Amino acid sequence: MLSAAKSNRDKHDDLLAEYFYELDQIEARRTNDLVRIARSLGVPVPPRPGLGEEDQNWEFNSNTGHLLSEKAASELTTSIRKKHTEQLDYQMLWVRTAVIPIVGLLATIIGVLGSIIALISLLHSLKAKP
Repeated sequence: MLSAAKSNRDKHDDLLAEYFYELDQIEARRTNDLVRIARSLGVPVPPRPGLGEEDQNWEFNSNTGHLLSEKAASELTTSIRKKHTEQLDYQMLWVRTAVIPIVGLLATIIGVLGSIIALISLLHSLKAKP
């Protein structure tokens, strides 16, 4: 009976260890993804501390190394979103200043051509009547 309880406790401990290991892997992936995206956008990333150094932006994990703290990850996510918004605003500015006027000009030209064709058709029909 005692050995069965110890076996169950060992299984429980193994499952907990596996669970926390998987959570660490997810957090490591999240940190790596945030850092990669931030660097590709030119968003500053807090420097990783050296081994044994304390830093409010990073937490050390024995399985995966340094992970962004919740606060630093949140701030980095906000900065990434802000940079994406700035880039989208710039692209939309280009669309508003170049594409929309060109489409408007084309619509005007088509309208004028349609009017000219209608006028020519009207003149032809008037000439054809005796």
